Amino acid sequence: MKRYCYSLFLFFLFPVILLAGNGKIVGKVTDSQSKDALIGATVQIVGTTYGSSTDVDGRFVILSVPPGDYKLKAS
Repeated sequence: MKRYCYSLFLFFLFPVILLAGNGKIVGKVTDSQSKDALIGATVQIVGTTYGSSTDVDGRFVILSVPPGDYKLKAS
């Protein structure tokens, strides 16, 4: 029984360990002169297919990003 419980514990813990390395990038896109939030701007991680659009406050979230250094491009 102890071995069964241990195996069951590892079975449920393994996916959590695999997903632990992914993160997210959050930010806000504003106009450089007026400092107003840019609604609907597209933010993309250069060289990848990861990206997002800004909301009504100019904020964006890009999920499931592997660890590393990235350059962002907003348009």
